[in-house]
Amino acid sequence: MEVTNNMGLMGQLREGTHVILWILLITFVGSLAIGGLVGGADILDIITGRSKLIDAVALVNGESIKSKDYFNYVNLRYDQVRTQGAGEITDELRVQIGNEVWNELVTESLIMQEINKRNIRATDEEVIWHMTENPPSYFRQDTIFQTNGKFDISKYRQALSNPDYNWRIYEDDIRASLPRQKMINLLASTIRVNKEDVREYYKRNKLRYNIKHIIVKNARFLNDSTINVTQFEMEEYYNANLENYKKEPERLMSYAWLSKLPSAEDTSLVMKEALSLKARAEKGIDFAGLAKAYSDGPSASEGGNLGYFGRGVMVKSFEDAVFSAEVGDIVAPVLTEFGVHVIYIKNIRTSDKGDKEVEASHILLELRAGPNTLSNNRSIANLFAFDAKELGFDSAAVENDALIQKTDPIKETDINLGSVGALNDAVLFAFTAKVGDISDVLENESGYYVFRLDEIHEASTQPLETVSPLISLTLQFRKRNEKALAYAQELYEQALSSNEFLDYIVELDPKLKIKTPPPFYLDVNISGLGKSGALAGALSISEPGDMIRPVLLTSGAVIVQLVGKDNFEEPAFELVYEELQRQLLTTQQNTIFSDWVEDMREKAEIIDLRNNKIDIEHTHL
Repeated sequence: MEVTNNMGLMGQLREGTHVILWILLITFVGSLAIGGLVGGADILDIITGRSKLIDAVALVNGESIKSKDYFNYVNLRYDQVRTQGAGEITDELRVQIGNEVWNELVTESLIMQEINKRNIRATDEEVIWHMTENPPSYFRQDTIFQTNGKFDISKYRQALSNPDYNWRIYEDDIRASLPRQKMINLLASTIRVNKEDVREYYKRNKLRYNIKHIIVKNARFLNDSTINVTQFEMEEYYNANLENYKKEPERLMSYAWLSKLPSAEDTSLVMKEALSLKARAEKGIDFAGLAKAYSDGPSASEGGNLGYFGRGVMVKSFEDAVFSAEVGDIVAPVLTEFGVHVIYIKNIRTSDKGDKEVEASHILLELRAGPNTLSNNRSIANLFAFDAKELGFDSAAVENDALIQKTDPIKETDINLGSVGALNDAVLFAFTAKVGDISDVLENESGYYVFRLDEIHEASTQPLETVSPLISLTLQFRKRNEKALAYAQELYEQALSSNEFLDYIVELDPKLKIKTPPPFYLDVNISGLGKSGALAGALSISEPGDMIRPVLLTSGAVIVQLVGKDNFEEPAFELVYEELQRQLLTTQQNTIFSDWVEDMREKAEIIDLRNNKIDIEHTHL
């Protein structure tokens, strides 16, 4: 009978609507992987002709990821970025977000394929139990369901049974997320965290250690004439590390560009606006209100207030204008590298040191290329692109008095193209065009570009003669480390018989110095030494006064004496045992989940269709 009544409740929840749609959408996006889904992008550039779509952005083991899903999540992330006030969404951020969304959707597809293969489902009874007994955190934290600041399940259940609300979205979210959680639980079922594991974790993360040490640096052997690298050693190292010398496919291009810098006309218009604002302020209109309405600077929300400052704080032209003015003056226009300023001198005082300080507010008007400038530069860029295709790239450059520049080698995964900046369309063009092809006009924040593909370099392995200087340096470094370790071991053996262990080593070699870093935990970096598993392991089984055999670090070999450490106290450990057990379990779950996903990705057939989906037939700008 209980199930029948609850199924009636499920029917009630499927009628009407509810405001939790946005919360659940974000929750679902966050559940796409343990790290959460990130993404977001403006689709307008695509649907207005800058590219043409097909129906999928990827094939994962033959199953497609739909373009509309990709762009839905991309746009959701864009909305999140805007809501967080992170500023303008640049081309570089657009590419980064797109890649992150794509990778998350591929991961989600692989997870769902495995869930379906294992026939993991959520039953009605499980959905009912989670809806009635185990509401998620966003409900528990909602003040609507709280009494005296704590979650009140009776209030939640009362709302749940209200026929005026529709909880279908919530039900669907649970039904979709439970199989994923079951899959994670299945992976986690292999993990065992016993008390000794937690005790060791406690010792490495909660007990502080004090040491003193001496480092035999490998740099002291830089001029050691006995360190030589033979051709045979280089060949042996090269053959053992061929993966390190594989080169990704690369492209080289030439380009001409027109900037989006403001023209003299644009600057003049901003100067006139600054004078207009100055006149309005001088007529008594509230300066703080004008700053809030017109300023492009970060202090706009505070009425342009800059507080008190002395000389040497602001850029020179701004400082000169301020310190030559009187209290009550409105100074404008003042041109700096940031734009044009209107400055209000609020007060002047003398600091405790006798220096003059000014309290000021300002309105910053950024210098931007205006519509006429942008339209004109677009037209010039389009004309160059037309001439380049008709006359040839070099001839068009002469005809249009354009400067041709060269890109650095471009990889398919590149986001930033050096002086060009972020321009994903240029990367797509480079990897879909033929040598000699000329692009249409491509645009980013800095300007308008026309590219010619000059060279195609396919994937290859760098020959030994190219990388031999680097290999020689690597092997020399390794041999210096070996020298440092051998010398440290020699000193260690000689000092074992002395009660003044490290002091005796310094007597043997006065060039060495004893250092004492601040107290530290074993699982964090040690000041001056970094993080070393070997050293941490040796310290964990040592007692105060013990000498640690030399351990090789990046900078050389370190000889350590344990001075002291926090005592392990069972009562203190028991107080935090359950919390640490959860932390350790979560860490291991995340690790096993990440390894599982990575293993699936390595074995899967994943085809990126984004290059195919984006046709490099851009419309003229």
